[in-house]
Amino acid sequence: MPDFNPHLRAHLDAAAAQGDAPLAGGSVRGGANKGDASSIETYAAPQLIRWQTRPAPPSEYENALGDALEALFSREIYDLDAIVAGLNESGPAAPDGEPWTEASFQAAMKRLGDGHTVEDGVAGGAS
Repeated sequence: MPDFNPHLRAHLDAAAAQGDAPLAGGSVRGGANKGDASSIETYAAPQLIRWQTRPAPPSEYENALGDALEALFSREIYDLDAIVAGLNESGPAAPDGEPWTEASFQAAMKRLGDGHTVEDGVAGGAS
């Protein structure tokens, strides 16, 4: 069983193209389902938060980065400059192989938050 949902994006895109909103339990508004528009049991579409519904498993690099960040957070290191210093001391290098900077760390976190891999858009990384 995969640890991600490879069909999530296709399901949501198909429902949006039909003008339907997915309902709790996977049914779609407009059909003869419990919870459809004519039912008194109408449910709102679930809030699918991007970082909880990823389209692919994390790469080995992303797992190593996550482990390094978890170790820093367990030492109550939360300031950006201290996180960058900690990653440069004991974590993996930035995706481009260079030491981390505040800008490169923020860019990597932005790529993850936008649903891409850390390596996306980095010279020499995955596209």
